[in-house]
Amino acid sequence: MNSGGLRSAITRLIKAIQAPSPPADDGLRESIVLQLRSPHRALAQQALKTALERGWVRDGTLCGANMIGVSFYRYDLNHANLREAVLAEAKLAGVNLFNANLHQADLRGANLTGAVLNSATLTNANLEGTYFIESDLRGADLRGAWMVGARFGNADLYGAKLNDWQVIHAEVLCGAVMPNGARYDGRLRLRGDLELASFLGINLKATADMAAFYNVPHETYVEGQLWADRYLDRLRLDVAQRYQS
Repeated sequence: MNSGGLRSAITRLIKAIQAPSPPADDGLRESIVLQLRSPHRALAQQALKTALERGWVRDGTLCGANMIGVSFYRYDLNHANLREAVLAEAKLAGVNLFNANLHQADLRGANLTGAVLNSATLTNANLEGTYFIESDLRGADLRGAWMVGARFGNADLYGAKLNDWQVIHAEVLCGAVMPNGARYDGRLRLRGDLELASFLGINLKATADMAAFYNVPHETYVEGQLWADRYLDRLRLDVAQRYQS
């Protein structure tokens, strides 16, 4: 082989080595996403296990995926990209979702009790009836999230981004640390909180007992109730008008 032919062969070899290999697992990805929708829980769980083992939870493969009722127990989902994923009634209790992207995710009825959601993005997510009991939501972005019936009992919301018009729809906030670092004082008179207090035999009109229920100083509880007497109805009206417009 002459020098010109040798150079040509070497050039072709280098190009062959540098050429991107065909996406051999594209078919598997599609299969996994389809299996996640399976009504057979064992099949869906195996599909999830495969996706996690291959690192697909962070690369967008599971964005928009249907994972209704799937269990993520003991999985590490930090920095997961689950934008627009359907996670209704998913089992996420105690799961690490640090800095996860759950923008516009459907988390209706999902159990995130004790989950770690520091700095997670839940903008415009559907959190109807979602359980965040004792969850860590410090610095989470919840702007635009729908929170009707959501339960935030003893959750840590310090530094979280959300508004009063959102949390007024929540079911439970008793014991929660609010975005400003103060413990929730009962001023929104949420139904779930009041039902729990009543179930525990607490006199809802006894301010000292209710202060103890919310774990705040008596004067703080009283101040919150004075605020409620003055502004709560107006806030509820403003919220209703917001959703009608």
